[in-house]
Amino acid sequence: KADGTPVGVTRVRIMPPPGDGSVLMYVAGASGAITGDANDPSTDLGAVAKSVWDNAVPHGVGPVTVASAENLVVNITATIYVDSAANLSDAAVIGKASDALRQYFQTIPIGGFVISPATGKVYRNALVGQIEKSEVAIIKADVPTPAGDTAVANQKIPTYGTPTLDVVQVSV
Repeated sequence: KADGTPVGVTRVRIMPPPGDGSVLMYVAGASGAITGDANDPSTDLGAVAKSVWDNAVPHGVGPVTVASAENLVVNITATIYVDSAANLSDAAVIGKASDALRQYFQTIPIGGFVISPATGKVYRNALVGQIEKSEVAIIKADVPTPAGDTAVANQKIPTYGTPTLDVVQVSV
């Protein structure tokens, strides 16, 4: 930031250069997009851009464009089946699953996970896995939304949307 405190950039994506010396870099924080104007160092994005231009751009390279990634909100609907013998409240199960998903989204790179040469994605099965591993008493999770893998454009940063998580207590 302009006052010297960290902006909190946690993810960076440098696009393949077009060969003319220019570089395009996307940045994002733990919760998604970085706000501001790259040409105004009093804003968060501007402070990041200034730091990149002052400290990371080698002589003869450029221009370097620093842009914020754009949020791609991923809403999740899930039914979570939990062993009733664990004596967990529905709220506790939802809290653990939601925390696991929130933390997972903070690790997804700008442009999603790319399994070459495909487009980046947020993989639905990974979301199921995050829910299921969040609590040992969870037997399984059904995730109808998203219905499949979510495609992520190069400039997008997947962010955790509003979850709809329901718990079904089952006796096993």
